[in-house]
Amino acid sequence: MQLHSLPDRLSVEQYCESLTDPAKQECMRLGFRAVQWLFANMQALFRSDVPAPEIVVFTNSDPDIGTLGNRMRVTDGFLDVLYEGHFPLVPADILFTPSRAYNIISMLMWSFAHEYAHAFRRHREVSGPAGDSAGAGQEPTGAEKCAATDKAFEWDADNVATAMLYREMQHQHQNEETDGSIRAYCLFIVYWTLRVTHGVGTGSTSHPAFAERIRAAVGKLRMISKHPATTSNDGLLSSELTDRLTQLLLMCLDVFDKDYCALKGLEFENERVAAKWSKVAPEHVLKWQEIKGAVAEESKTRT
Repeated sequence: MQLHSLPDRLSVEQYCESLTDPAKQECMRLGFRAVQWLFANMQALFRSDVPAPEIVVFTNSDPDIGTLGNRMRVTDGFLDVLYEGHFPLVPADILFTPSRAYNIISMLMWSFAHEYAHAFRRHREVSGPAGDSAGAGQEPTGAEKCAATDKAFEWDADNVATAMLYREMQHQHQNEETDGSIRAYCLFIVYWTLRVTHGVGTGSTSHPAFAERIRAAVGKLRMISKHPATTSNDGLLSSELTDRLTQLLLMCLDVFDKDYCALKGLEFENERVAAKWSKVAPEHVLKWQEIKGAVAEESKTRT
């Protein structure tokens, strides 16, 4: 099938069948299969009764992804952005690097896990029609407060997605890679997923700034327990792990971003994400502390 002759919405199977590039077709088929496996694992881990959403692909070049009810909408433009991502080589002593296709599948998993998290954490139900927390016992006080609530939900979805990506990578690679290597790979995937989608879909104004989202990923990957059944951090706040994640992050900033900007014809600014991190918690993190109890009660999942 030719894309110009397709209807404006496709099932996953129809979308994959429409692809004329065999490598892309195989990558997307494996990717959507991995996403469905991830959805099932998320339901089991969080003991959620929210069914996995039906994924519908819209033929629209504008990159976008979102969830409404039990349907997850993604445009082929968003899938193209992920597939065309540029992955520079990483020294083996910093990061184990699977194939390009594997990286793309990992990016798909993180992106769809983020959207599914909104559904099974029942963010829409907690926020209420006014866009502010229904569980906080307060009336909305303006646009800024609503924006802080939206960003708190996005921050939560990011953390859930990062945790699930780590669990999946841990399951697949724990016999041949160190735990630190697995965590570093997860940071690499989160970094590049957010970088290539920044400003489109997952990078809109309702989301925390890029630097804050990376900060959250680093924090989650430093703190998450190696064992799913426990909540302790297993002493993971070690200087070795912190150094490894920091080294990877600085390489992303100083090397990868420069290459990416050159590839896209963009102006490169040598910003250091860590330099923008304030010691004061961002407003959306404070807001999350206020509403997380309502999310836990509504979704019946741990926060």
